[in-house]
Amino acid sequence: MKNARHLDASTVMAMEYLHDYLRETGRYLLISGSNPEVTRVLENSGLLAKIGRENIFPAEANPTVATRNALKRAKELLPENRSTCASSTTRSRPRARVPKSVIY
Repeated sequence: MKNARHLDASTVMAMEYLHDYLRETGRYLLISGSNPEVTRVLENSGLLAKIGRENIFPAEANPTVATRNALKRAKELLPENRSTCASSTTRSRPRARVPKSVIY
């Protein structure tokens, strides 16, 4: 999100929809490189609490630090690194393997 400067209500709603979809499918939304204004909008909208502060990685002077920290968090969230896995839903047909974490 390093290039995002201002979030409007539609962006926040789309991000909330994405977050809800990912959680329903056992995945997580990680936000990397957010600037203070973006973080403030996420906080004021309540989306920051929903996503979890542990899944937001603010921009830093060194642009790779936020990405590195987000990748470390993504590894923590992988099923083999967690004591309990998210419950899976029964599916009628096989689906392509999708990464368990998304980084924006």
